[in-house]
Amino acid sequence: MAKTPGCLYIAHMKDGPMIRIRLPGGAVTADQLRSIAALAGDLGNGLVDLTNRANLQIRGLHDITFDVLKTHLGGAGLLPTAAWADRIRNIVADPLDGRDPDALCDTRALVASLDAAIQARPALKSLSSEVGFVVDNGGRSGVAGLAHDIGLVAERAEGRIRFRLTLAGTPTELVASQDTAPLLAIAAARAAIALAAEAQSPLPKGLAAYGVGARTWRQPAAAAVRLALALGGPYENRVRRLIKTVPVETVVEKLEDFAEAPLERATVSGPLPTFDPSIAVVPEDRDGHVSCGLGVPVGRLDVGATRHLAALADRYGDGTLRLAPWHAVFFPSVRSDNADALLAEADRLGFVLDPAFVRIRLYACSGVEGCRGGRLHTKENGRAVFAAVAKTLGDAPLAAPLTIHVSGCIKGCAHRQQSDILALERNASYDVFENAAPGTEPPPENHRGSASAETLPDLVADLARARIDRNAAE
Repeated sequence: MAKTPGCLYIAHMKDGPMIRIRLPGGAVTADQLRSIAALAGDLGNGLVDLTNRANLQIRGLHDITFDVLKTHLGGAGLLPTAAWADRIRNIVADPLDGRDPDALCDTRALVASLDAAIQARPALKSLSSEVGFVVDNGGRSGVAGLAHDIGLVAERAEGRIRFRLTLAGTPTELVASQDTAPLLAIAAARAAIALAAEAQSPLPKGLAAYGVGARTWRQPAAAAVRLALALGGPYENRVRRLIKTVPVETVVEKLEDFAEAPLERATVSGPLPTFDPSIAVVPEDRDGHVSCGLGVPVGRLDVGATRHLAALADRYGDGTLRLAPWHAVFFPSVRSDNADALLAEADRLGFVLDPAFVRIRLYACSGVEGCRGGRLHTKENGRAVFAAVAKTLGDAPLAAPLTIHVSGCIKGCAHRQQSDILALERNASYDVFENAAPGTEPPPENHRGSASAETLPDLVADLARARIDRNAAE
């Protein structure tokens, strides 16, 4: 059983086996969507989830084998070149990439090169499957503002476009051209692996009794054992966790050992772009065409909705779609005079068109349907919360998007960071907190009440309204 699922790494959940199909940069074709829908409908429970990293999950699979997966997904071009790399191909990019006139450059080729570089480096086999890469083209979405481990952020300097390396959201002095930027990201990943291993480089107590000396322990042959022990296991080579004990400067210094191209340095000139998602109709960089965005509350699709998305892409666009890491789907290359027809069909199908959708970032786990620890229908409850909050907020101004997390247990798998409002399942009801994160017991002073699944939407909507009123008063 896989802790982190992939195309070929099956996770066994309460509702059956689950796979995660990674789509670097969120790029997918209509034909690929139809293949995913067919697999979900024929061998799954009919549900397809859009993840926070713009990947897709198929749940409740039955009669599934690796040969079946290869048949369904291989023919659609959805399998990785290197099976071992399946779970570390977590690459987020701007869904408007290649179409946004505000972007500094088109990074679609860079995303593809980074994906290929990852799969061509067996040295990354021990990299945490939770690792996250981000590629920011300098456009309106500002995806570098999302939580990530290793980032490549476009910037203009000295008459050219270059990419700055970021580590866990911190800009470094290292920059690279578009051609060599993937190599810089690879070097950063290898540095993280090495530093995690070195954290346990001293000879562990007890090994001396078996004739293992310090010199032997430092030899390359012992590297795998050191890595397994490092910081509690290979999951700790995630940069976001590593820098809690290792300074970013140390990672940059270690990176020099793994550089595959000459390193270039430039003074950091400012902070990272601000994350600014949208589902608007966005004019593209060529006349007469737009990209149209739709919202998918809590990221939940079914087979019918997935097939409809594919049909819309063929009918109104160029047969491709871009999934966004804020539970949205974009149709590129739509003729301006076809945009209204596309949106009207999407509205009838139940997708969200209101640009205010992105003002409420609502996260919900699989709940009782998919998790052995779940006792409530968190996805369904999350949809109800979203509707109630959206109605309550109306057009009221927000200083920042409101984050709401409906979690089926303390682990908080859907969103591990702090949320403005956290609804945490307790004894088949919810305890509701403000400014709290899952993983540990939230402070009692942040508790705002308890609610059943039926009363949760009203309680959260009231808290959201109160936050707006407080912000306005300040």
